[in-house]
Amino acid sequence: MDAHPHYTPKIQHFDNISGYSGIFLCGDLPYWLFLTTHGALRTHPMYLDGKVTCFAPFHNVNCEHGFLYFSSTDELRVCTLPSTLSYDNHWPAKKVNLRLHRTLLRTITTPKRTQCAPAPPH
Repeated sequence: MDAHPHYTPKIQHFDNISGYSGIFLCGDLPYWLFLTTHGALRTHPMYLDGKVTCFAPFHNVNCEHGFLYFSSTDELRVCTLPSTLSYDNHWPAKKVNLRLHRTLLRTITTPKRTQCAPAPPH
């Protein structure tokens, strides 16, 4: 008998998980598919715990507009998406106020980072 039971990937629709609506793809390579406020479709992988076998939206006083899922180790996780991140981009982004004037902005594609060279205050 096979040690691992047959597993079929699942697709779960969600509304208002941290203000986003979309689809979550369970499986060995779990993915979020967000519909942004501008109507664009954005995909974001969720490789934190490996395979996700089950996913559901969840909302109560202790976990507002969050979600539940079972990890690859069969642990139930109760989570929310960080409210400081925006998922409307090709990868999650966070605005940081440097309180300085920007003189140079460069995107480095290999590590997927952006460098900013601020000017000293006058």
